[in-house]
Amino acid sequence: MPLDYDGQESTDAKVLALYQQFLGAFDECAAKVEFPEDATCGEVRRALSLVVANVEYYWVAPKCSLEYEDANKDGKANDDERAADAKLRYVVSDTSKIAQIKTQVEAVVSKGLALVDAKTMSDYQIALKLHDYVLSCSAYVNTGDNSCYTPYGALVCGKAVCQGYSLAYKLLLRRTGMECLYVVSKDMNHSWNLVQVEGEWYHADLTWDETATDHHEYFLKSDKSFESGLTPSHYGWTTAHKTPDYDYARPMYRLYNKYTGKRFYTSSADERDSLTKVGWTSEDTGWTAPAKSGTPVYRLYNSYVKGGDHHYTTNEDEVETCKAAGWTDEGIGWYSAATDGVAVYRAYNPFAVTGTHHYTTKADELKNIVAAGWRDEKIAWYGL
Repeated sequence: MPLDYDGQESTDAKVLALYQQFLGAFDECAAKVEFPEDATCGEVRRALSLVVANVEYYWVAPKCSLEYEDANKDGKANDDERAADAKLRYVVSDTSKIAQIKTQVEAVVSKGLALVDAKTMSDYQIALKLHDYVLSCSAYVNTGDNSCYTPYGALVCGKAVCQGYSLAYKLLLRRTGMECLYVVSKDMNHSWNLVQVEGEWYHADLTWDETATDHHEYFLKSDKSFESGLTPSHYGWTTAHKTPDYDYARPMYRLYNKYTGKRFYTSSADERDSLTKVGWTSEDTGWTAPAKSGTPVYRLYNSYVKGGDHHYTTNEDEVETCKAAGWTDEGIGWYSAATDGVAVYRAYNPFAVTGTHHYTTKADELKNIVAAGWRDEKIAWYGL
């Protein structure tokens, strides 16, 4: 079943028939398509939106010139008025060049798909890699010719509006077998994607990521974040799917206390900010953790040593041992990614009283502190 631009299935038989009629005409690069006598302008528009959402038709311009019967005599193609035919448009005016366009797009798509492997990479890793690939191919433009609204514009011409970014990303993810929808907010005059990662849906706005300082600021976010957690926010969209209440990934902040030599790790920006206000040094992001997984990382606190100390582990036996020795169980701090993720190494300082463990994704950092006398305790857990 084809999907509307907002990710809702169209079950109207007349619209689906018109959709198939459009596809047949576009396959032949026809100049015009004539509609049945009972076709209305509203039905034709809905059918064309299905074509736009079908990213395999990347040589098609997302608009046409509609001929209609102006029954209302107002000079407008109202939804209830009969549609007679439509003059079709393409990304180039010379349709003899469309075969070349297909070759060009497929070459860029193949290059992107060569970066991922559905057998060895997680949904998250594939979504991230192809997100970054689209951004590397294109630059944002406010307006342009027909091509900038299509995957052809984003991937080959190197310039696109939000629609071009969204459709290019959908094309690539769909080719890997992942589910990805094209989402539109008419209120915002803007579009982005919904991506299914590990069975849950998340928002991804490549256009705003392109222009943001953090190029992943709008990547795999929840409805809640898109509506009110980010600035600027998104509004006015409808889809057949809801996201979880949380974003897919969380940055893990790393802080350093120069007075005790202790490092502290947290997924809470509020906790990070509170500590920096009292003298801790922010060392930015240590790694990225999934919002949820089957492997929790537990956080424990030792109040008996000067300055206090935290310990983090996925090992429930280790948790119980620490609790028996007087540590306070602070519950789940965050979650580990799967074993195909980024390894987070753990090292132990036998000479320290506080800050006895250090966690890092950097093999060189681990090597240096081991050379200074720390003990390598191997992989503690995994990040994204």
